[in-house]
Amino acid sequence: GNQDGTEYIELDHLYIHNVGGGIRTAKNNDLLDTGIVWSGHQFYIHDNYINTTTNEGMYIGTTDSHGSFPIYDVRVYNNKLVNMGYDGIQIRQAHTTVQVHDNYIDGTGRDPCKNGTIDNTAGFNIAKGTDTGDWYDNTVGGARTAVYFENAANVRVYNNLLIDSGHATSGLSGPDCPAGVTSTPPEGAVKFNGATNAKVFNNTIVNPSVSASYGVTVKS
Repeated sequence: GNQDGTEYIELDHLYIHNVGGGIRTAKNNDLLDTGIVWSGHQFYIHDNYINTTTNEGMYIGTTDSHGSFPIYDVRVYNNKLVNMGYDGIQIRQAHTTVQVHDNYIDGTGRDPCKNGTIDNTAGFNIAKGTDTGDWYDNTVGGARTAVYFENAANVRVYNNLLIDSGHATSGLSGPDCPAGVTSTPPEGAVKFNGATNAKVFNNTIVNPSVSASYGVTVKS
């Protein structure tokens, strides 16, 4: 966690490879656990290459279980991520301007069984507390779920190319996967889980049935 409340940062033209997590910013777990309530502004992440992680490629924002930590003005663009252990790019508790565009993600969920269950496997995880933003002109290939909405609202996903997505239903591998774990039901290229006013349009979904049978799934 960023205990000093870092904000107004720009991360660009970095080559990050063979690490646990690629880029983690505004993830102030330690700060929030002290009872301090704080918000952060301006996180610009662009033109980076992240190759092979154990965890997420980018984890932007703080898990809501640690409290309210809103972030404002998040821009993630022109990044290349290859072979991610968990999600490619996860964004939480983001408000006002959120723009995620022209990113290339190839392979997520290499270790899909975090904590013994299938989780954290998306190309883009548009996560809890995010209530605005545009995800566009991105390419996601080989993700177990290309775009996953989890209790996000008022976001738009458009003009993206989503290729070869879908959870495997058997034979999952990874250091955290117990023997015989399966995905039931399989997830497709786009999954909604508690999303409100989320708009998905003008995307191209190619071969969404690597092992799954759905292009889009909605969890009620």
